[in-house]
Amino acid sequence: MATTVRGNYTQYFNSVRENVRANRLKKGLTQKQLAKLIGTSVRDIQEIEDGTVYLTDDALVELAPVLEVPIEQLMVDNPEVSKTVQAGLILERIDTNFRYETAVNDINVIELLYKKVRFEKEKDELSDEDIDFILGGNTELDRDRKIELISFENSQLIINEIERLEEKVKEKLNLYDELFGYYQRGESYKQPLKELYDDSNPFKF
Repeated sequence: MATTVRGNYTQYFNSVRENVRANRLKKGLTQKQLAKLIGTSVRDIQEIEDGTVYLTDDALVELAPVLEVPIEQLMVDNPEVSKTVQAGLILERIDTNFRYETAVNDINVIELLYKKVRFEKEKDELSDEDIDFILGGNTELDRDRKIELISFENSQLIINEIERLEEKVKEKLNLYDELFGYYQRGESYKQPLKELYDDSNPFKF
């Protein structure tokens, strides 16, 4: 189905492999499902998407109808494809890896905190136009009141995100137990609740 690439990859083959991956993710197919649909191995699909092999014309003819795209779409260089691949891979990992989901949630909170800290640090240097933009439009309020509203909104977004995460912890408490509530002493032990509050606990996560 594919031929091993020797040396550097050409832009063409990079485009093909990214287009295959992007369109697979867009259709919601796993590598295993795509392999089954076209009658090849999962390893073949992995190597195609990793760029260690390149597709023959016959293979492209097989893939295009399964992915429901014109064959030309698998061959063109499209800058938007990389964004699709990255977003799709994140969603794919979240679906299959609880620790990855937790890391993404952490990033969401950190991003909100970062914006809040940056705003508090730089608010006095912002132009009136910048403040109106952040606020979502011009209002008749004075500058100080606008800054107060933005600060409040920044804090509220963080509170809302934490409340959302609290609900997720409630829904998946058994998984969070595995992540934060256990330590190893030859075998796994679930920590008593009070030990989670003990900063001197050497086994604390």
